[in-house]
Amino acid sequence: MYNCKENTMKLISTVAKICNQVSKKVFITDVTLRDGLQSYHKNISPQNRFEIGKKLINLGLKNIEVGSIVSDKIIPQMKDSMQVYNKMNEYNNNVNYHMLISNMKGIKMMMNNNVKNIAFFTSPSDSFNLKNINKTTGESLKSINSMMNEINNNAYVKGYISCINECPYEGKLELVKMLDTINKLYDMGMDEICISDTLGTLTQDKLNEILYNLDYEVLDKLSIHLHQKKNDNWKSVVDCCLFYNLVSFDTSVLNLGGCPAAYSSKEKSGNLSLFDLTTYLDEIGYYHDIDNSQIKNVENEIQSILDRS
Repeated sequence: MYNCKENTMKLISTVAKICNQVSKKVFITDVTLRDGLQSYHKNISPQNRFEIGKKLINLGLKNIEVGSIVSDKIIPQMKDSMQVYNKMNEYNNNVNYHMLISNMKGIKMMMNNNVKNIAFFTSPSDSFNLKNINKTTGESLKSINSMMNEINNNAYVKGYISCINECPYEGKLELVKMLDTINKLYDMGMDEICISDTLGTLTQDKLNEILYNLDYEVLDKLSIHLHQKKNDNWKSVVDCCLFYNLVSFDTSVLNLGGCPAAYSSKEKSGNLSLFDLTTYLDEIGYYHDIDNSQIKNVENEIQSILDRS
């Protein structure tokens, strides 16, 4: 097993800061409308979700996760997601709008609406998958493969892997399980594989161990979905990503979102803040398309929409 040496970790911590020699582009997918709101304490109407989406577009975001096709009884916050998707696409069709699905009914609806960016999800943890979708990891991968075979519009396909590092039910996961799940999604032909820090406990050391053991071709497909606690530990994880040229990140505004299973009475880990990430990227010399100076104003406007919903 590969063990990180201290000098390697110091290199990872500093490599992103050589911005006077190297300038690199970071790509951001905002997940406020789906992952940010799916566990929100009240339901936001399709019209108000559309209003929030317009404000995200005005910040310069080119990739936005709009919603998901799931049971209204299980996740009522995502009801009428396809309506939101269509309104967003009509408003501005130069943005990549992503939709998450979990079953064959959903993929057929996506094809009927010509959805061009489709996301699936699984986990290396059987327990997590059984709690979420009543399938083991192996069964979920077979289901994803079957759904992918139904895509007939050359859609961009993204696979989410929850519980990178740790599961709320099984605890720390074995490295071999995480690598196996990543590689199987790669073998399916995913355009993007997003590794998700569900509990907000991913460390620089653990991420380095995962990335070090992946082939370059697989690394090239990776993006990351981080959960953020009230400290700066996430910055070292971002540094590790940049060291491996992993430059695609999920974010949300207002730290909205986070896995309900990960909440505790002491601390909740929300999604990585768009403002915090872009501010840090500006500091270390990486560039992006987001108008950082307007994020706080937009967050205030979005909070007003949430308050009145």
